[in-house]
Amino acid sequence: MKKENTKVVHQTEELTLLTSEEWFTKDCNDRHERRRKEKDARATRLDENWCPRIEDYDWAAEQGYDKLVSISIETEKFIDYWCDKPGKAGRKLSWWRTWRNWIRNAVQWKQERQQKQRPASSEWDELHRDATE
Repeated sequence: MKKENTKVVHQTEELTLLTSEEWFTKDCNDRHERRRKEKDARATRLDENWCPRIEDYDWAAEQGYDKLVSISIETEKFIDYWCDKPGKAGRKLSWWRTWRNWIRNAVQWKQERQQKQRPASSEWDELHRDATE
């Protein structure tokens, strides 16, 4: 007696045993459905009239980013940059996620610039000592 390969597939309420052929068919159908959804979710270019959603502004405020950078200026930079970005690199699936990353990066870049401009503490101590002598 030949034993057929089976795999267990978990569904919401019950377990079903599938034969190898059924498993292969289901797997192919799942892959086809994923490809169809990916094809439907095409990347787009940023519309020059785009603006962040209200919840994006709320997110920036909750994170405290609005106190660290100007959200409106960063949004203008974001729109200018992405509207002029050529080719495939200028297309995104989710512009609001891209905007959030832009804001996170703006905060990081600002902090890095401030650290580079600030003299090291030993240099600062020498400057202060020279100035008070």
